[in-house]
Amino acid sequence: MLKIGNVIKAMDTGRWFKVPAVSGEFGLKLKQLLPGEQFALSERVEAIRNDAKIKDKDKAVFTERRNAVISKIVDWRDLQDADGNEIPFDAAALVDGQFSDAFFGFTVIGSGYLLNWIVGKVNKSDSFTEGDASFLANT
Repeated sequence: MLKIGNVIKAMDTGRWFKVPAVSGEFGLKLKQLLPGEQFALSERVEAIRNDAKIKDKDKAVFTERRNAVISKIVDWRDLQDADGNEIPFDAAALVDGQFSDAFFGFTVIGSGYLLNWIVGKVNKSDSFTEGDASFLANT
């Protein structure tokens, strides 16, 4: 039985996922990227790839994808600074150059960079159903 109510709830409040980063696990609370948002992101990425004026296409695609998912990250846990202190969630930090590059550049086991892992999660309704193995908590 599929509990679509969990998907609908996650659209509003988000859902916790365990991130299996190579350097250590942490949690992210994510909202789903809606179908219209998915289509718009795909169109923008395709336009970047086809634009001869853009020299560094990889950087431009990274920036476009990062900007699309920033609003879908609603919390994190078990993320620490260099001294081992827990870093409280701060959405503004996700656009700060140094923090953003470090954060989205984490390597996730089996998925490459964290940014790619997040895009993969928020793009699929199935990621937000109850049977997802990476589910941590529904609060």
